[in-house]
Amino acid sequence: AKDMGRCCGRLFIVINCSDQMTTHGMGRLFKGVAQAGCWCCFDEVNRVQVEVLSVVAAQVGCLFNAKRERRKEFKFTDGTTIKLDNRCAVFVTMNPSYAGRTELPENMKALFRPIAVVVPDRLVIIRVRLAAAGFQESQLLSRKFFVLYKLCEEQLSKQTHYDFGLRNILSMLRTCGSTLRRCGREQIIGADTETSVLMRVLRDMNLSKLIDEDCLLFGSLIQDLFPGLVLDYSDNTALHSAVTSVVEKAGLIFHEDWVRKMMQFHEQWLVRHGICVMGPSGVGKTSLLRFLSLALGQMGTPVKSWRMNPKALTTVQMFGKLDKSTGDWSDGVFSSLWRKACKRRNDHVWIEVDGPVDTLWIENLNTVLDDSKTLTLANGDRIGMPPFLRLVFEVENLDNASPATVSRMGMVYLGLSTLGWRPLVQSWLMKLSSVRRRKKEEIATIEGFFMKHMDATLEFVSGNCHPVMVIFSHNLVSAALVLLDGFIETRDIHSNSFFNSIQLERIFCFALVWSVGGLLETACRQKLHSFLKGRKLAVPDSPDSVTTIYDCSLDSSMEWTPWSSLVLPFTYPKPPETPPPFHSILVPTVDSTRLSFLIDIVAKQRLPVLLVGDSGSAKTVTVQKYIYSRSDDVLPKSLSFSSVSTPFLFQKSIQSFVEKISGNTFGPPPGRRIILFVDDLSMPEKNQWGDQETNEITRQLIEEGGFYNVDKPGSEWHAILSFQLIGAMHHPSAGYNDIPNRLKRHFAVFNVTFPSSTSVEYIYSLILCGKFCAEGGFSADVTQTARILPAVTYKLWEMVKQKMLPTPSKFHYFFNLRDLSTILHGMLRADPSVVKNTSQLLLLWKHECMRVLADRFTDEMEVGWCHRKAVALAESYFGPETVSALKEPVFMADFLREPVEHDEVEQEESCPSVYEPIGSFAVLRRRVNSLMDEYNEAHRKQKLDLVLFEFAMVHLLRINRILKLERGNALLIGVGGSGKQSLTRLATHIAGYSCFQISVSKSYGLSNLMEDLKALYKLAASHTPVAFLFSDNEVKDECFLDYINMILKNGEIAGLHTKEELDLIFEDLRPSASRELKGAFVDTTEVLYRYFINRVRDNLHVILSFSPVGDRFRQRARKFPGLISGCTIDWFTEWPGEALLALARDTVSGYEIIGSGKVREDLAFHMSETHQGIIRLVPSYFSRYRRNVFVTSTIYLNFLQKFKELYQAKYDEMMKLMQNLHSGLKKLAQAQEDVGTMKQQLVEKE
Repeated sequence: AKDMGRCCGRLFIVINCSDQMTTHGMGRLFKGVAQAGCWCCFDEVNRVQVEVLSVVAAQVGCLFNAKRERRKEFKFTDGTTIKLDNRCAVFVTMNPSYAGRTELPENMKALFRPIAVVVPDRLVIIRVRLAAAGFQESQLLSRKFFVLYKLCEEQLSKQTHYDFGLRNILSMLRTCGSTLRRCGREQIIGADTETSVLMRVLRDMNLSKLIDEDCLLFGSLIQDLFPGLVLDYSDNTALHSAVTSVVEKAGLIFHEDWVRKMMQFHEQWLVRHGICVMGPSGVGKTSLLRFLSLALGQMGTPVKSWRMNPKALTTVQMFGKLDKSTGDWSDGVFSSLWRKACKRRNDHVWIEVDGPVDTLWIENLNTVLDDSKTLTLANGDRIGMPPFLRLVFEVENLDNASPATVSRMGMVYLGLSTLGWRPLVQSWLMKLSSVRRRKKEEIATIEGFFMKHMDATLEFVSGNCHPVMVIFSHNLVSAALVLLDGFIETRDIHSNSFFNSIQLERIFCFALVWSVGGLLETACRQKLHSFLKGRKLAVPDSPDSVTTIYDCSLDSSMEWTPWSSLVLPFTYPKPPETPPPFHSILVPTVDSTRLSFLIDIVAKQRLPVLLVGDSGSAKTVTVQKYIYSRSDDVLPKSLSFSSVSTPFLFQKSIQSFVEKISGNTFGPPPGRRIILFVDDLSMPEKNQWGDQETNEITRQLIEEGGFYNVDKPGSEWHAILSFQLIGAMHHPSAGYNDIPNRLKRHFAVFNVTFPSSTSVEYIYSLILCGKFCAEGGFSADVTQTARILPAVTYKLWEMVKQKMLPTPSKFHYFFNLRDLSTILHGMLRADPSVVKNTSQLLLLWKHECMRVLADRFTDEMEVGWCHRKAVALAESYFGPETVSALKEPVFMADFLREPVEHDEVEQEESCPSVYEPIGSFAVLRRRVNSLMDEYNEAHRKQKLDLVLFEFAMVHLLRINRILKLERGNALLIGVGGSGKQSLTRLATHIAGYSCFQISVSKSYGLSNLMEDLKALYKLAASHTPVAFLFSDNEVKDECFLDYINMILKNGEIAGLHTKEELDLIFEDLRPSASRELKGAFVDTTEVLYRYFINRVRDNLHVILSFSPVGDRFRQRARKFPGLISGCTIDWFTEWPGEALLALARDTVSGYEIIGSGKVREDLAFHMSETHQGIIRLVPSYFSRYRRNVFVTSTIYLNFLQKFKELYQAKYDEMMKLMQNLHSGLKKLAQAQEDVGTMKQQLVEKE
């Protein structure tokens, strides 16, 4: 179309369409086309929204009708009268096969004549363009050109970034012409000049994009087509010298393959205005661009680079936004950078787009990357590309790019072999010599270890072991260098304290196993230990087959020492000392000591650390203990990701952690540095292109140290200083995402293995023995039993974990060490007046095991299995006589005792909180009924009228138990009408807490939720225990659950309070903080904030009420892991027959009914049987009609209520009829009596 316009002498304008275009903007364009008489092509018109296209069709039709009638002026669709130049024309182009496209409306299809464009004859085009460029041998050379590209398409591997189409051909032909003309100017003309020029251009311009495996094949094809012609690579001596200078000045290695890629990029830069640098993470893409710009600047061609990540922004934030109401245009980051670049004249500008490519935002740059060289914005602005501006893309792959995008860019591919790990080691050794001033002998020894053992170890691990995460070899070597740095820093370089060869070998072994082997599980770690031992390395001697190098550390003299010898002692406080809060108890173990050491050796170098492990492996606890126990120069912060975490929310969270230093520079207070712990780093959901947008802005923060301000138009960069990140995530596997490779390479990654049974039993035995001791008033046999219970508990937990595997319908069957901690937490509530012997302790133990493990089961058979296993295990350890009482279900409560009365002092006394068995449900029912009466007295507007059958009381006990645990949160799962919310309100009242619940309306949104959460935090911070009841009916937006997830994870909601609001909160909390923290209190913002969050977490109990019907809850549990891991689950099964019958009895006894007591009993039985019969018919109904019918408790309640209403209506109707009949009979009797009287009177008158 453009060539036709050029040949006809018409001004031809190309408009790159986008989904942001509006009817008003398109109308302005059509008005301009009509008045200017130009030709206009709307490229990729099917990217415009279909509702806009429908209006556009009317606008185009109005223009075409005026042209058809040859008018001089016409009235446009908006009523304005405009002049018409009949030479104007409108074209549209589209490719319907790409993603993100819409179908054109029928009224628009009718306006345009469709033309299908096919692949042209490339051979003719090549021959004509070569002849036009001055090639005398165009006939022969065009054939060679055509055959080479045909063979490349057929024989080279299929890569998304390969393009041998027409755009690439035209680019090659233009380069051939310019090269031939340059040879003519330089008088380098010979018989083989044309052949040499074509061969050189084809080789150099295509070799840059080929992967390593295709380079040899491509070279063979070139040699076959140009036999006997051998050409050297173009040697740009000046650039080569400049690159050498800047690389050596930076202390890097002049690696020939990497520098060759730099030269190839420079060649593309000379002929292309859009270039893509592509390759795996860590191969030197960013460094290539940085050092080439420095080298060009040294040569007198200054280059200014601006970087941005397109995935850290939305399309609107990137290109701009048009206000539909006012028509005002606000520039985005990219458009602002583009305008800024066009104003510069003294130096070259590179806009580096560093991030994954998808067809949504990259298609907006089509007119930039093609021959138009024009940025088209949604408001109609067309900004040309000056000759000194280049658009550079830095990506890992182009899997989501369309062929049209790939064909528009020059390509430079850096493979894994381009750099490798050796230049990294050599560069590090150079710094070791120049900066650290280490001896040459030390450097030579370390280099020898790397060259001798690194390749073999990498090959062994990749071939014989199974790392939990895939990381490229050069990134593993980088981690090894970080660990070596950590050890070398421990020696004072000014005191002539150097390492000998055996010490260096031990350090190398330690760094090797925790970098290359840092992602291995226990079995593979033993394999690696044996492998290193076979290579005669200085690994520690193992006394048994289990002990490996992973069980040893290096002391100050670099001698192997077991981690167990470094574990700090722990003693649980015995009476009269007050035991610490359960959540603050962290028993040092080998695993925690080792993990803290590894975190510290990397974090002290201010580098990122990532812990990878299964849920419950103590990742979060270990990191939080590390960052909150640092010195005063560290400002610890925590953040938890979920599936709905967005770049905007992450950026707002970071901004809430820092304060303004000067200008656009932000950071912590002077002399401090922020260590941010990001939990569940891999949780952000991948978009349709497979990208994690939230982790892209995380990578930008690590690499660039800031982000663009998206709160106002423009490209204002906010720099974040003194910022460090530590992350934790689950093993990437089925159901769990991995993080991007380009983010992963910045971390030193360590796999957190599951603690051994010995470690677990050691932890819990210390705590239990400290609790059940003689000083606490417990007997000797109770103390002895407490020593054995950790092993029994672990055995039961392991059996349940192996038996109860998760399925799609039982997705919550995940068991980790948190379950064991919760069991232990419940046992610490024991009272010596209740637990007097082994049997009573075992009753308490069984009760806690059933509450934590079995209450989540959805089937009564599974609950029975767990009950039998617990009894059998206890019997095997303690004998049948001791455990005879365990064979019956046991339930415990702490609200059974009446308030203590004091005659001397008239004051209201609370009930004694003694955790004890309930005795019988009859006793419990009486006690709960009295407490429910108290609730109704206090809450007259929300009275409870509960039928306390056994099922309801069991769940009431479960909820009350969770509320009374420190930082206890509950997840109640059951269909609607199960009584979850009513029982929660009653349990909250019994516990003495207040109940907080949001009031949702149609206009309720995120801002309302934030205000409610502020009120909730203020209530919880006032020393008032509060239960936050939140149901799935109150989830107006999925992001609501993100904030619930944050509360359950760490209690912190970033950006919830402004600095002014926090100051007011701190003012209220300062006296209590000074009183409670005593000597540890320091009147600083960080201490007060930590006290505020801890106080909220201590007083706030989240009670979630969700329905398991459908897939929504399963998806939410996957997206927000805190819902499962941060709560104790209570599954509400179907109401049993006894519960249904009790409800029916209560219903029929609540109103007058005709009949005897037996009639009432039979009616109640019939009601319950009817409901159960319907439930039994549901499976057969599904198998017959393939439709699910959910018969819930709500239906049964409605059934009872409707029956009551219907019976009452019929009863009233019958009573009215009876009354009418009685009245009629009475009147008839009166009439008969009157007739008799009249007859008598008549007789008397006669």
